[in-house]
Amino acid sequence: MTSAEIRTLAIQGTEIYLRELDSKGKGWTEIAVLEKTELVRKPGIFRLKLEKRLIDAEQVIFRMKGEKEPFKTGDLTVVQYNAREATLLVKPADAIYSIFRNILEEELLIVADLRFLIQRVKTWFEKNGKSIRLPEKGGDLSIAPDLFFPDAMPSAVQMDAIRTVLSEPLTYIWGAPGTGKTKFVLAYSILNYLKAGRRIAILAPTNNAVEQVLRGVLPLTDRAAISRELILRLGTPSDSFAQSYPEVCEAKGLYKKIKEKLQEIKILEHELDLAKRKDELALLQGGLQLFARLLDLNSERDKWKRRIIELQEKGNELKGYEIDEMKSIQGKVDDDSPAEKLIAAIREVYEDEADAEPVLKELTAERWQINDVKESISNYLEEEEKSLEYAEEIAGNLMESDEEDIRLRIMQLEAEIKELEMQSTEFRMQSVQLAAMTLDSYIGRYMESELNVSHFFLDEAGYANLIKALTLFRAGIPVTLLGDHKQLPPVCEINDTDISQMEGKQDLFVWSQSAIHIGELFSEAKSDAWLRYKQNAEPGFRKMKCIRLTETHRFGPALAGVLNKVVYGNGFRSALSEGETAIYSLHVQFQTSAEGKRVNESEARVIHNLVMQMADEDFAVLTPYRGQVRKLSKLIPGLTAFNRLVTVHGSQGREWDTVILSIVDTEKMYFTDSNNTKSKGLNLINTAVSRARKRLIIVCDHDFWINQPFQLVSQLLQVARPVR
Repeated sequence: MTSAEIRTLAIQGTEIYLRELDSKGKGWTEIAVLEKTELVRKPGIFRLKLEKRLIDAEQVIFRMKGEKEPFKTGDLTVVQYNAREATLLVKPADAIYSIFRNILEEELLIVADLRFLIQRVKTWFEKNGKSIRLPEKGGDLSIAPDLFFPDAMPSAVQMDAIRTVLSEPLTYIWGAPGTGKTKFVLAYSILNYLKAGRRIAILAPTNNAVEQVLRGVLPLTDRAAISRELILRLGTPSDSFAQSYPEVCEAKGLYKKIKEKLQEIKILEHELDLAKRKDELALLQGGLQLFARLLDLNSERDKWKRRIIELQEKGNELKGYEIDEMKSIQGKVDDDSPAEKLIAAIREVYEDEADAEPVLKELTAERWQINDVKESISNYLEEEEKSLEYAEEIAGNLMESDEEDIRLRIMQLEAEIKELEMQSTEFRMQSVQLAAMTLDSYIGRYMESELNVSHFFLDEAGYANLIKALTLFRAGIPVTLLGDHKQLPPVCEINDTDISQMEGKQDLFVWSQSAIHIGELFSEAKSDAWLRYKQNAEPGFRKMKCIRLTETHRFGPALAGVLNKVVYGNGFRSALSEGETAIYSLHVQFQTSAEGKRVNESEARVIHNLVMQMADEDFAVLTPYRGQVRKLSKLIPGLTAFNRLVTVHGSQGREWDTVILSIVDTEKMYFTDSNNTKSKGLNLINTAVSRARKRLIIVCDHDFWINQPFQLVSQLLQVARPVR
């Protein structure tokens, strides 16, 4: 296909995708904000507690309830996301800060809108699709003589892969877990570019995958004394990544740079607060005079009441002027307005004092209440005065500063911070040598301009949509794909079966096909590319140099043998006598469930008992089915809260020391059926195996599965040890 034909295919396929999502009511979800607070230590940053976790913090927009239009791009920036606590840190632009500050949490919605990202891909191809092409020239770098560390030398195959990456225009490094794709081939290739002063980019389909690959690369660049200031992770970091690598993160790096300025502002504002509080305290103490006036009015009313009694005792002897006097005095006694006005004035003076408000609610013109309330307020002001004196002692000489000078310095610091905020990413990108981001982030950021790099590296390429990966081919820059296409394919909201059966809508396949097939797209007619997808054909690696890494340092001989026999068939083997990842099985007799055919209650209960013994371990529970996820989340709520319960599809790009896999199925298997090409069952089970660093515990009806000889689950059980 030509560039023009691919552009048309991408645009038409995206239009079909959007229409199908609309017709099926898919592609977006609204998430309520439960709490909204401005951070005290970081003014202008707001913490949003969400109703539930986000799949990807970069794939969200913000909207007011009842409003159709969302906030504009740039109005609100996601600074950080904590998946475990389901919290977002967001920063509103200066233009909308006051508006956003006054928005109540119940008025704000987070919209995870997949359609927005899909539409953005279409816009990218409309603007840039004509320029996409395969790179024709490889890099011009040879391997630096001091590149390798003696105690971390690559194998012969890994060395060949590094040379291929540095010399070929389009490469695919294919390897299962433990074969050194990231820590050897990718890390040393990147280090070679950095030593030569070249800029490169790492991309991945998800945020988890971006951070996973950086965790593999950064130890080597640190060891080589490459400054982390030269590496930038664009987009929203997870809380754990931001804490481990703050210098690398876009937002965290900014905070580190302006931390001293924020601290100085805090000190200066404290000075102003002390001066302001002194003035306020003087006004509050002046408010005590209103109590004196209220007491005087109370005494005067008591005097009038006594005079009325004296006149009433005269009875019929009252003279005319005395009757008039009594009427006049009675009117003053009955008139509560002077006292009410004084009470209102007192409450107004102390309306911002939370500690004073409760006693003021009880204030009336009764003398005993006036005295009690006055005494309470006096005691409160006395404590405030002592507190202020103590604060002044701490401030020391700072209190002698001129107020106008303090305000001017604060304004200067705020201007400097704003300038840093505006320039941070642009400024850092001038010197950054390694930029890392998701494909969606790249498409959004470089819609109008090109990212000037010497090489693109796309990790987890098997999980990347073909259409998104095409955006890396605009400038003829060398591209390296890394991954394992024997794991799960890309996520598409329309399943393969529906796409295959859609009359006249076949162009949608570019969203479901893997990036590994990119060479074929430039080599075949559209009809051939469609047929390859429909038949679930293996990639042909046309126009692409493929290096197969077949020796694993994670799996032992038995597990590697099973995976080679059932999954890879390319000589995949173990480099170890005993692998790091051990497989265990836990037998649970299958029982039907009233909650649905993809729910296994007996497995869920056994997993509950198992998890109770693993509180301090790094583990996760995976299952092919959402129904089982819901069942487990009800039974073990803590799993969801700590992000330890996901579908196998949702685990892509992540790893744990221990993975518990709930199979769920028996006879009516679907995602667990490794012979079902429609469900990609082989890829799914293989993905689950790859998520475990040290232990994979398969929970299933062992008696059923062990008698399914042509299934991957069965083969795994044959080398598994029973859980004791």
